[in-house]
Amino acid sequence: MMKGRIDNDKPLVTICCITYNHERHVSKALDSFLMQRTDFNFEILISDDCSTDNTINIIKEYAKKHPSIVKTIFAKVNQYSQGVEPLSTLLAKATGKYVAICEGDDYWTNPDKLAKQVQVFEKNKNVTICFHPARVLDLRNNKTTVACKHYDKNRTVPTESVITGSGAFMPTASIMAKNTDFGVYSKVLQGAPVGDYFFMVYMASMGETYYLDEVMCDHLKFSGDSWSDKCLDASYKNNFLLSYLLAADRFLPLLKNKNHKKCYRRYWMIYMGSAIWEIKNSSEKYNYFYHILRHVKNMRKPFFLICIFYYFSRGLAAHLYRNIKNHAHKNTNV
Repeated sequence: MMKGRIDNDKPLVTICCITYNHERHVSKALDSFLMQRTDFNFEILISDDCSTDNTINIIKEYAKKHPSIVKTIFAKVNQYSQGVEPLSTLLAKATGKYVAICEGDDYWTNPDKLAKQVQVFEKNKNVTICFHPARVLDLRNNKTTVACKHYDKNRTVPTESVITGSGAFMPTASIMAKNTDFGVYSKVLQGAPVGDYFFMVYMASMGETYYLDEVMCDHLKFSGDSWSDKCLDASYKNNFLLSYLLAADRFLPLLKNKNHKKCYRRYWMIYMGSAIWEIKNSSEKYNYFYHILRHVKNMRKPFFLICIFYYFSRGLAAHLYRNIKNHAHKNTNV
C-alpha cells in the first residue's frame, strides 16, 4: 500500500483512467493503482463514458472509500460518439507534475511501478515520456505474450522510433509523461478514434523518451469492449482508418523538428498505402480516396501520391491480367 502520503499535499502523479463497460476489470485496475508503494502523493482521475453495465457503481464505491485519492468524472452523454477524445478531458484536469495512463480493462502488476518511473524523470530532466513492456493476455484463446520489449536494457529511445513504431510501440498502461499544456493537442485530436499514438509522438517530440526494461502491467486483448474487439467489424475498421488518417493530418503542425516531420510524413504515407489495400469493397475504397483528398491539408502531397500510385498499379494489374488472359485464350485455340 501507499506509504508516506500526506493528504493535504499536491499530488506528484495523476493517474488517468478511462472506462467504458469495464465492470469485469475496473476493480482490478483500481486496486493496482492503490497498491502503489510511494513516498509521494498521487491522485486517481477516473472518467466513465456512459457505461451501460455496473462500471459506474463500482467506481463510486472506490471513490467513497478513498475520497482524497479517487476523483471521478461521469459523462452525461457518451463523449466518444461525439468525437471527443476521452483522455483529453482527464489531461485537462490533471494536477500532478507527471501523468500515468491506464485504461479500465488493463492493470498494473508491480507495486513500485510509479516510484520507478518517477525516479527516471527526477534523474533525467530531459525525459518527457517513459514506458515499459507489458504482458498481453488474449482472452479468446488464453494465450500470454510479452509486448513492446524493444531492448534488453534501460535506455533512451529515438523519437523517430516512436513515430514509426505505430500506436502499439508503447503499451498504454505503461506510459508516464510530464504534465504540460495539452490544450492545443486536445483541440487537434477532437474526432480522432484513438489518441494513444498521437500522445506518444507528441510527448516524445518535446524531449527524450525513456524505456524501462521491466514488465509492470497487463494488457487484456479482446476484453469485451476493447479496440481489438471493435476492429473485428470490417465497417468499423474502415471508418476508423479514415478518421485516424484525418487526425494524423491535423496533428502534423504540432511537430516542430524538421526531421520528425519528415519521418512522420513518410510513416503516414506508408500507413495509408497499407490501409487502402485492406479495404476490400471498391465503393468504400473510392469513398475513402474522396474524403482523404477533400479534407487533408498538411499531408496532401504524400496522400495524393499514394492515391495516384494505387490507381496506376490497379490499372497496370488489370492490363497485365487482360494480356495474360488473351494470350492463354490464343494458345488454347491453336
